[in-house]
Amino acid sequence: MKLQSKITLTVIPMIIVPLLLVGILAYLELWRHNVSYSQEQISGYAKGLETEFNNRLKIAELALSSLANDDMLQDYLLTEDLDLRYGLMQSPVLRRLIGFQRANPSLYEIRLILPDGFEELRVVNRDLPNHTEYEQQTEPFIVAIDNPGPLSHHITVNPDNGELALYVSRQLWLADIAHEGFNAKPRLRAVLSITLNIDDLATHPLPKPWQQGRALLTDSSGSVLEGSAQQAHRPDWMPISLKPVKQSDWEEHTLFGTLMAHHSRKIGPNLVLQILLPQKLINSTGRKVGGIVLLMMLATLVVVIPVLLVLLHRQFLSPIQTLNLALDNLGNMGKSNDQVQLRSHTEDEIGELYSAFNRMSQELHQSQQRIQNLAYIDTLTGLPNRALFQRNLDQAVAQSERDKHTLALLFIDLDNFKPINDNMGHQAGDKLLRMIAQRLLMNLRSSDLAGLIDHDHPDSNFSRLGGDEFTVLLPRLDAAHQAGIVAERIISAVTQPFELDDQTIYIGASIGIALWPEDARSTEQLISHADQAMYEAKNRGKNCYKYFSHNIGQRSREMATIEQRLHCATENKAFELHYQPILETTSGRIRSFEALIRWNDEQLGPIPPDKFIPLAEQNGLIVEIGQQVLNQACEQLCQLHQQGFGSVKMGINLSTRQLTRPQFASEVINTLERYRLKPSDIYMELTETSVMKGQKQTVRNLSKLSRLGIQIAMDDFGTGYSSLSYLKRLPIDLLKIDRSFIKQLEDESNPAILSAIITMAHAMGLEVVAEGVELESQMRFLIDHNCDLVQGYLYSPPRPASEIAALLHAQPIALQQASA
Repeated sequence: MKLQSKITLTVIPMIIVPLLLVGILAYLELWRHNVSYSQEQISGYAKGLETEFNNRLKIAELALSSLANDDMLQDYLLTEDLDLRYGLMQSPVLRRLIGFQRANPSLYEIRLILPDGFEELRVVNRDLPNHTEYEQQTEPFIVAIDNPGPLSHHITVNPDNGELALYVSRQLWLADIAHEGFNAKPRLRAVLSITLNIDDLATHPLPKPWQQGRALLTDSSGSVLEGSAQQAHRPDWMPISLKPVKQSDWEEHTLFGTLMAHHSRKIGPNLVLQILLPQKLINSTGRKVGGIVLLMMLATLVVVIPVLLVLLHRQFLSPIQTLNLALDNLGNMGKSNDQVQLRSHTEDEIGELYSAFNRMSQELHQSQQRIQNLAYIDTLTGLPNRALFQRNLDQAVAQSERDKHTLALLFIDLDNFKPINDNMGHQAGDKLLRMIAQRLLMNLRSSDLAGLIDHDHPDSNFSRLGGDEFTVLLPRLDAAHQAGIVAERIISAVTQPFELDDQTIYIGASIGIALWPEDARSTEQLISHADQAMYEAKNRGKNCYKYFSHNIGQRSREMATIEQRLHCATENKAFELHYQPILETTSGRIRSFEALIRWNDEQLGPIPPDKFIPLAEQNGLIVEIGQQVLNQACEQLCQLHQQGFGSVKMGINLSTRQLTRPQFASEVINTLERYRLKPSDIYMELTETSVMKGQKQTVRNLSKLSRLGIQIAMDDFGTGYSSLSYLKRLPIDLLKIDRSFIKQLEDESNPAILSAIITMAHAMGLEVVAEGVELESQMRFLIDHNCDLVQGYLYSPPRPASEIAALLHAQPIALQQASA
């Protein structure tokens, strides 16, 4: 999707959504305001009617109280003489009632009703017929008589005029002291009743603008109270019963399809004012404002958005399109020497972006040639790198196919470079690589070279693949042996000493040679075969060269198969330990056993340790294998101790990778604790080479093991390049002389060297173990020269765990007889 479309789809919602939200919020706020205003107005209206009703009720109650205490009325009721009562007293009483009525015109009917229901006296201020003088069965009289208190209220339709009326009545209890004595009890003499018109409250119109609403009077149960006027104008939708709502609440009712807002207010005893307003009347103003907001939003969309889009295109999209086109041209700059530049007419961020683009274009143009040169050059040595080597190899193979000449690939790997790089530092290692590259370039420019791949670049035959690996291409050989001549010159050049940081460094090179087309059918296969030949040269003693042969390929595939099976064997713990005894020369007793690993693969059969241990060292499996050996050897030693051979120790071989692990010492201690062994029950054997690599972590681990009480044995001593003075600084307890010294005792110089080693080791406080003792003559020499311990096939080969108990039962062995 183009940016213009994205901006359009972004801008329009950003305008529409806020306007829509404003319209909705305005509508909701106005609707809420209208509802609140309506409720306040209607509540005020209802409160006014309540006040009016209570005022009328108060006047009636005060009038009743005044009349009830009137002496003339009391005397009238206590007079039993009818002639006196009706002849003389009735007229003054009527005048008194008429006076009260004139003072309070709202009291349109005042009546005095005897306890038997007879209407004794009645005054009215309007033309109101009296349909009955006996009120025994009328609701107002029944309520007044049955009311437990003297004052009662009752609302009903006045049968005399059909209007809704409020009857306020008061019971008159009087004692006739004159005739019955002072102890006379008051008796109900009459009921004084005042009739009030409340028909006007039910017909009172609602204030503007709610004339379409309806105000109803109901009792507390919700039954509508109607007079003749209300019945004549009753709407079709008015319910028969309308339950009151809480005093300040509003509810919604749907009455015959019309949504009504309902409000109630109790304005008197058993009298509730019910107000119903059409909901559309309340929302009408909000809908009007919503329509106005909608029209404003549409007008904004029609006018503002096109103008805004034009401005966005002119100010942003057009400059961005120009910049995008310039970037496309910049991507093709490598095909031409023209620089891409933009002109900016503004000083805003777009102008700054144009300026930044111009600077980038200029810098890119200036560095284009440098990038092309560096793409195929090794930055450390200045030689062609792996990418350029592959291109040169493809060209050399194509040239060899055309010219029908032999092509040779020499794969060079430096010997002993890693220890120098680790001990002297990477800076010294990089400097040494540059010196080696310069020396080889000098030799490869001699007449030994059969031809050049690129005559414009005399070093195109020579490449550095990375690390300490180099390659040489010899593209026009007349005979295969010419590659060996070049390899010999390379080895000769590399073995010459190097002066590096005031030190003389000696290094070697192992070279593998593969020929095209004899040895390969693809460049990948040619590289692989040269690499395999190089590893064969390393296995043959290093510092030499080897041609690829099918036997080498077979051995390489065999080692690959062994490595694959080695992963399975490690995961399945398929290794077994054999144990070779180590005897004391003085007593002939077995001091310890050396645990030696054995592997009998279910597919490949028995595989000797010298085949799979180096592979395990290379791929890192030696750490897990070493832990399995440690666990199995400690478990076997624990069983021997439980069988009564508590003085026997166990020698366990270590690898370089194990010694460089920071947690190795802790793992050894945890294993000993698991099998309830003491540190003095085992000793660790390590090769001279693994110690001489000099890694600090190795020395720390050895020191920690020694402090814990675990003895350290130097295995295969004499095959490396260490010295006894160096060993003196290490925590070594035993020195195991390599079997090659024992085997060559017949040589003139070896007995003297062996004797010197034993003497010097004793002088340093070390015990000496002779490995590979197979002849009695060797045994006699070692005893005569005070060698402490011996190990070899003369007494026992490595045996499985099931046979070592028998060896312990058969000791001691008469070693002194062998020397006699």
